[in-house]
Amino acid sequence: MTDRYERIRDALKMGPTPGPWDEIQHEGSRWTDICQGSNRRYETPIAYVPPISVLNENGLWKENKGETAANAKHIAACDPDTIRELLAERDRLAAENARLREAAKSARDALAVAIKAAWEGSTDADVAEHVVIKKLDAAIARATGQEG
Repeated sequence: MTDRYERIRDALKMGPTPGPWDEIQHEGSRWTDICQGSNRRYETPIAYVPPISVLNENGLWKENKGETAANAKHIAACDPDTIRELLAERDRLAAENARLREAAKSARDALAVAIKAAWEGSTDADVAEHVVIKKLDAAIARATGQEG
């Protein structure tokens, strides 16, 4: 299975301009600059965000200023330093999730052994074990988002 973040990780390895990034809308311009640093207009932009136009109901292209502004803010907020931190946090949480799943499985297996030992010799042992383990499995599935 391919890591869905592979393209992002590969791009970060190439060494893009560090953050933070800011978006700068120049007066009179329909384009937005994405620059490193704090809104200093003399910096060379990292990227330009062009105005987004949409086809309206009359078949005419009309600028969508809200979407253009949202795109610029999104790009500026997603600088490489921020994305690296998000990926590192995601990786830590994924590892913790895997560890907790394994711990839950180990606890379930230990409980199954304990139930079997407690009911040893009873004709109801298999039924009791089955009922308790099914309930435990359902609880683990709910807790880990594996229901269904």
